[in-house]
Amino acid sequence: MPPPQIRSSYRKKVLLLHPDRNKNSPDKALKFLEVQEAWDVLGNNDARASYDNFLDKCQNPGLVAEQDALLKQELAAMHREQEEADKAAGWNFGRPATGGGGGSRYGFFGSKRNK
Repeated sequence: MPPPQIRSSYRKKVLLLHPDRNKNSPDKALKFLEVQEAWDVLGNNDARASYDNFLDKCQNPGLVAEQDALLKQELAAMHREQEEADKAAGWNFGRPATGGGGGSRYGFFGSKRNK
């Protein structure tokens, strides 16, 4: 549940900007939609926590770079593990064939295209 101050401010803004009260003001209708979008985030504890986390990351670029480096290391390790598993299973993706196989000299269908 959002804090009472957020809920109170939201309700005041919604009443002020509601399209039914401002039929001839498209600017206020757009502001009303913006307030609704903000409420979708601020009114939901999980979404608000996620948004706060995002703001923290934006305000601390060193943290983002550190997390990016950790992610790259993790992906590289996963890639190495997958290559080892492929090699152990006898798969040979993207590497030169080493004996006994490796495809046809003439392509997938086993014949020259330019006959």
